[in-house]
Amino acid sequence: MKVLTSGRPVARRDESAGHPVWCAGGHHCTFGRMPAGQHASIPEVWVTDLARLVATRYRDERGRDRVELRVVLKLDNDERSAEDQARLLLAGTYAGLRHVLVDGGGAEAPW
Repeated sequence: MKVLTSGRPVARRDESAGHPVWCAGGHHCTFGRMPAGQHASIPEVWVTDLARLVATRYRDERGRDRVELRVVLKLDNDERSAEDQARLLLAGTYAGLRHVLVDGGGAEAPW
């Protein structure tokens, strides 16, 4: 697995200015600049043998945190197989989320 970053050190935000330390600022952060603005982290990108995984953290104006996960991968050339792969990916993602968030994961995280 390869983790992609910009290569530049991440600047720490001044929380007294209203930004959490993980907020990327600049064009990533729309907090205070747009009606439904939110803080946003720099996306973390993992390139694996199966797919590219992207995670971005957000915090809305009420202080609620969420994470957006994206999976980018190649589907089969056959249309029926591609549809099946996409559905199975959704089902597997849900099962994995449920295992980690509801069932407690059952084991220590590897990181």
